Amino acid sequence: MLVVAFADLDAFCREFHENLSKGGIFVPTDRSVDLRSRVEVGIDLQFCKRHMTLQGEVVHCVRAELAGAAAVPGLAVQFDNTVKEIRDAVTALIGEIPEPASDNPVAEPSSGVDRRKSKRATARVSALVRDLDGVRIDGMTRDLSTSGIQLSLTGDAPSIGQAVVVVLTNPSRKESLEIPSEVVRHVLSVAGDAVAIGIQFRPDAACRERTKNFMNRLRSPAHAPVRRDSWGH
Repeated sequence: MLVVAFADLDAFCREFHENLSKGGIFVPTDRSVDLRSRVEVGIDLQFCKRHMTLQGEVVHCVRAELAGAAAVPGLAVQFDNTVKEIRDAVTALIGEIPEPASDNPVAEPSSGVDRRKSKRATARVSALVRDLDGVRIDGMTRDLSTSGIQLSLTGDAPSIGQAVVVVLTNPSRKESLEIPSEVVRHVLSVAGDAVAIGIQFRPDAACRERTKNFMNRLRSPAHAPVRRDSWGH
């Protein structure tokens, strides 16, 4: 079984409105699965201690060997359930599903697998996460916004609730930004290992303004040519 865990309601609501409400989900994982394979996806709602399992079919696979180019390794799964059935199942667990907090995302979503690939490719900048003792974990961002990131990892993941510092680097301007943050979500592989984490930014007022300006510069046309060159596209 593939497992996706959510530590807070807002992270889950974001995933619901972006993916589950369209009948599917993208599960970051290093597991190799053939297209059209049948899988079970466990959705662990840690914030309310509830769990649901959905069955579906693998419709897209991003292999681990491609992760260093322009993608996060993982599987896109289309569920057997209708959108209404998924919504009803979620509502039965958590009640009315609120809209996620507005956060001025870096990339506007479209739909399906193309939306996921486009959003990640747009938001992929160099990132480093370190704990308050200075221990570092390198990774690449996906779904970057002014409120947080999802980060694919190659090493051990910080625990949920752990205070961390996120260092983002804009390669086109050769500038970096340090943001006080908190780990709020683990995305687990079939073996139970965390292959990606959700991080919520916790900046003070001054850092919040710097973060907003940094994200605006990432969206600027000046960023695009250098990003393409750095990834060989």
